Amino acid sequence: MKNVLKSSRLLLAVSLSLFAYGSAFGQGVRYDNILLNARGNPISGTTVAVCQNTGLATTAASVTSNMVTLTMASDPSAAGFVIGGNIAVSGFTGADTYLNSSFVLTGVTTSQLKFALTHANASATSNGAVTQTVGASATCAPWVTIYADSALAVPTINPFTTDGMGNYGFWTAPGIYKVSFNGGNTTPTAGTVTIPCVPNSVCPLLSGISTINPGTLAGPTVTFQTGAAGTDFNLSGAANTLTLNLPTASSTARGLLSTANWSTFNGKQAAISVTAPITLVGATIGIDNLPVTKLNSGTGAGNTTFWRGDGTWNPVNLSGVAVSGTPSAGQRLTATSPSAATWSSTVGGISYFNCFFPGALTSTWEGCWIQPGPGTVTVTRVTAAAKTNAAGCTTAAVVGVAGPASITLSIANATTNNDTGSISTSLTSPFQISIITAASGCTTAPADLNVVVQWQ
Repeated sequence: MKNVLKSSRLLLAVSLSLFAYGSAFGQGVRYDNILLNARGNPISGTTVAVCQNTGLATTAASVTSNMVTLTMASDPSAAGFVIGGNIAVSGFTGADTYLNSSFVLTGVTTSQLKFALTHANASATSNGAVTQTVGASATCAPWVTIYADSALAVPTINPFTTDGMGNYGFWTAPGIYKVSFNGGNTTPTAGTVTIPCVPNSVCPLLSGISTINPGTLAGPTVTFQTGAAGTDFNLSGAANTLTLNLPTASSTARGLLSTANWSTFNGKQAAISVTAPITLVGATIGIDNLPVTKLNSGTGAGNTTFWRGDGTWNPVNLSGVAVSGTPSAGQRLTATSPSAATWSSTVGGISYFNCFFPGALTSTWEGCWIQPGPGTVTVTRVTAAAKTNAAGCTTAAVVGVAGPASITLSIANATTNNDTGSISTSLTSPFQISIITAASGCTTAPADLNVVVQWQ
């Protein structure tokens, strides 16, 4: 049985109710109703308009000479707005809220609505929406598209009129609509009609949501997905998509611990405990004075004993040894006989130093400085070997070892090892090894020279 809408010219008593059914294979919902007067008689020939409940959106607004111009997102003249129509403007924010009120339209074009308002010239920085209320010569607006079939594929006329029995109906998608009545034998009136989802019809889960912040809804389907953007847990949106972001934890981001970082943390050294004489301060491990008991079970450590290789402490025994001289920085005690020792800067053993001269020896340059220690050392031999032997040189390259005195060594043609032989030349530290004469007139220049200085 159909529900009815009763109306009277004398009594404005409107009751909108719904008789809706869905198509098993379609996407639309059918709405049917009857318009009756207060006596219960059907009202025929009344204009019925089905309109958006949210209004037609603006894209710009301005006031010039007390005239408001609203630029609309779509053609307002094709959506039912007419000159003389009563409109309600809403949704403007901030300094633009003076536009949120009721007005009478003085101009309608394919892109703009105009009305009078006493206000200083201004340009709005926000946007709103406009609806038109029903009147004697105006229906509600903006009109929506209604259909003649369940698939919502065949648009039908909107507005339309009730038939001879007061019946009216249409197919549309689930939603909230304004339905207005005017003309004929009825008082202009309008009401809100909610067309719900019914079994076997397509029902948008978020049909009541118009925006995702951030992001927008362009259709009935919303996709939820995960991501890793940002530096903390956050939500981000794009057209019909809502992303739950959980970034990977780092020094600059709070978030999910990655597999690699978990493995690193899990592989950390466990807590360390130490006992004396080992110390642990923060991340630094140290050792205090090592007691004798940590080396062996004996005793006798002191400033006149030394640790022998057999694991015992022994005193330095200078009994019967005559020590001559007074020690100074850089000197050491050298035994001169089983019963005598002296402080001297001369090293008792033999020391060596190698200086490498890369490339051809066809120019002079200063090479290596040697500083065996303070005092005088005795150079006992100088040898030089080139990777590439000299050939056909009219002037041989000469190596110089120079301090206050000097030692020279010529790099002869076709000679692999150049050697001063055993010498005894005293040089005061430090001293330098250089190429003091360059090779010239060579068919093959000597190159890549190693010079070894031996002293004691």
